[in-house]
Amino acid sequence: MIPSLTIAITNTLGPVVGFWFLQRYNKQNIFESVRMMMLFILAIIIASIITASGGTLTLFIHNIVNMDTILQTWSSWFVGDLIGFLLIAPILEAYALKKNISKSLLSLEGALLITVLIVLNLIIFGPLAFFSLIEYPIAYVVVA
Repeated sequence: MIPSLTIAITNTLGPVVGFWFLQRYNKQNIFESVRMMMLFILAIIIASIITASGGTLTLFIHNIVNMDTILQTWSSWFVGDLIGFLLIAPILEAYALKKNISKSLLSLEGALLITVLIVLNLIIFGPLAFFSLIEYPIAYVVVA
């Protein structure tokens, strides 16, 4: 229970620090200039470092990973969080900027997005998978 709680705290702390960094040095939306995009990328790198470091350190302290696999665990965690932030944060920012669009359209768009994500995950990872994940690196199709 303690490792889960510690990982939950650091996985929350990373995005909070990244958001604080963006708010501190960026008063506009992230799509307005190259400088703002670079600040956004720096913020998600900082957030990913915090989440990967906190999670990996927690796993190491509780003897879940050993010294031989700590770098691999950290880099996997870092890349996973970085990709997640790169995919989700711009979508949230774009929704925040849509002030003149009706709520029903946003709700429909959000419901369609969630439905597509669920169906894709069922096809790639779940019971609807019609191929073997061992033979093909199809699990990475979501990243592409």
